[in-house]
Order: sequence, then structure tokens, then C-alpha cells
Amino acid sequence: MVQLSSFLSAFIGITAAGVSFYFLSKYEFETNWTYEQKYSSSVLDLNGDSNIWKLKIEEARASTPDDSELRSAAKVGTQETLAALKKVCGKIYKTDARHRQYLNDFKRYCTKHNEDVVYGRNLTVIREGAPEERNNLIDSKIEAIKKQRRSLDEDLTFIKYSQDNTEDDNRSILKSWCTRAASSPYEGSSSTKFLNFLDYCVKERVITI
Repeated sequence: MVQLSSFLSAFIGITAAGVSFYFLSKYEFETNWTYEQKYSSSVLDLNGDSNIWKLKIEEARASTPDDSELRSAAKVGTQETLAALKKVCGKIYKTDARHRQYLNDFKRYCTKHNEDVVYGRNLTVIREGAPEERNNLIDSKIEAIKKQRRSLDEDLTFIKYSQDNTEDDNRSILKSWCTRAASSPYEGSSSTKFLNFLDYCVKERVITI
């Protein structure tokens, strides 16, 4: 009887877990997130963020947007480009995020990136192609990573724990990571990637927005 009770308890536990997983998976599958819901921290304010919108205009003019309206507007005056850009981004924000044909334009022209948050503060940001005279700064950041006890992005963890990396290896890894992190969508002031970006890619720690 005891064995049977144990079996039933285990069976009920497994069944309950399975049912919970089913409903969670079903909920996640059936929930239709818009772009602004799924990427809420990085969405630009259509009535604000003026400095960042200027950066996005420059980006649109220097590249080839997927959206035909934005491609045309990028060739004319600043105000026309800005109006078209906000119109396109506003449309994308309300679109189901499963429509991935908008993802490229969304990430390039409609989102706030980590480096955008510190834009205009005249800060030195480590990135690929950094001059050799910046090596002292880079080395100081590498030493800080090795002493860090809080959460680190995977590549930075590699710097922290690898015993085989040369000095140049670590510099290269950090510059590459900082370059990617700078252009990554902003995920909020408490996200690991953003905090790591501020701590190890920016010369001085800044107050976030």
C-alpha cells in the first residue's frame, strides 16, 4: 500500500508538471506580442528622444532600409526623413513581432542601442579599431573584469577565467565584445549586458537614464 501511494504521488507530480508545461507553452505560443511589447525597453519615444532620432536619420541615410517609404525619404530633407522614419517605426511598433520582415529596420532605425544611452556625454567608448594609446584603459577594464563577482556576459567570463589568454587576446576579446554591445538593443538599466557595457566599455561610469 505504501509503495502504491508513493507511485501515485510520483505519477500525480509528473502529470501536474506536464500539465503546467503544456499550458505555459500554449500560452507563450498563443500570446501575440507586438514589437513595442516584446522590446519595450529599447523602443524610441515618438514624441521625445530627439538626439537619438537624429542618429537614426544619419543611419538611414548611410545605409539601405528595407522599407521603400523610408528609403525614399532618406534621400530628401531632414524633416521629411524624420517624419517618414517616425511613421515607419510607429507602424512597426504596433505590428505582431512574429512578422520578422520588419526586424532589420526595427533594430537599426527604431530602437535605442546601448551606446545611444550615453550619446552626447563626450565619453570614450572602447571598440574595435581603438588606437594603441588606449591600451592602458583597456587593460584596466580587463583587470576589473577579473575581479568582478557579479554577473558577466559569456565572453567577458572567458576573459575572467581563461588561463591561456595572452594580453593581446584579452584586448581583442574586449574590443570585439564592446563593439557588439554598443550597437545591441538597450534592454533596460538593470540588464547584465548594459551594466557590463557601462563598466567595461566606457571610460567613466555614468548615471543611466
